[in-house]
Amino acid sequence: MNLDEQLRAALNHEAGMQTPTLPDIEGLISGGQARRRRRSIRSIGVAAAAAVLVGAGALGAMQFDLGDAGSGGPSNQSTPTSDPTTTPLQYSEQLRPEPGTYRKTVGSDASGAPIEADLTFEDPGWYFGGQPVISTGDESSSAGLGLFEATALPDRSGCWAEATGYTAFREAATTLDALGRQLAKLPSSEVVQPITPTVAFGYDALHLRLRIDAECPVGEVYMVAEGGGLGITYNAPWRIVIDFLVVDVDGTPIVVARWHEAHAPSELVDQATRVRSSITFVPREPTN
Repeated sequence: MNLDEQLRAALNHEAGMQTPTLPDIEGLISGGQARRRRRSIRSIGVAAAAAVLVGAGALGAMQFDLGDAGSGGPSNQSTPTSDPTTTPLQYSEQLRPEPGTYRKTVGSDASGAPIEADLTFEDPGWYFGGQPVISTGDESSSAGLGLFEATALPDRSGCWAEATGYTAFREAATTLDALGRQLAKLPSSEVVQPITPTVAFGYDALHLRLRIDAECPVGEVYMVAEGGGLGITYNAPWRIVIDFLVVDVDGTPIVVARWHEAHAPSELVDQATRVRSSITFVPREPTN
């Protein structure tokens, strides 16, 4: 059974919820702070190579440990980097991409220019739909990422059908704080960790975590947001843990969501975490 078939299968089954694992964003926050400091140093003429050595703590931003319980705690792996002389492959909706670095358009800035990000997939078995998904070999549990600019969020129900869209929706906010508050009120969700200001990927950001009951009627999918195409209805018992970073990329709030089914094994969660930790937003070319 492929993922599209699995998406709509077994919707009448119900099972108990297991304790969700906790994500690790310490590495990406530290790397993001270093990149943010590097941009500041470069702006006053200091060599970019020296900026790599600047400690993330120099920014004074709050950091906190969100290591995954049961998966070895916070990751000590460095963020993968792509060869600066090689343009990454373009992210496209293909069934089974090869491991490597892919460039994804994730939104647009105030002028309409695209916002792009590079993601590195070290592990095989990913599926590129609107957003990347990975499943166990028997496809009994799934995890994935969402990286997008939200245009609309579900209101009374998160369930979405291709023919009709949401039963009700609301326009997505265009500021960091307001969008964070909207995400904290997604239908059928419970806040596991409240909104917390932080720094991620070199930008100001908000962090929050939800637990969502993603069960929907047959033929429908729980869709987190329009604009991103992030559907999370895959396997019973439909309990999803979703970790949000809402990132202010030069004035545009970009959602970075790492999600996993509550019963997903820690190895699967770790694979999604590694990809999230690899994210690098592509700097815009200066205009004359």
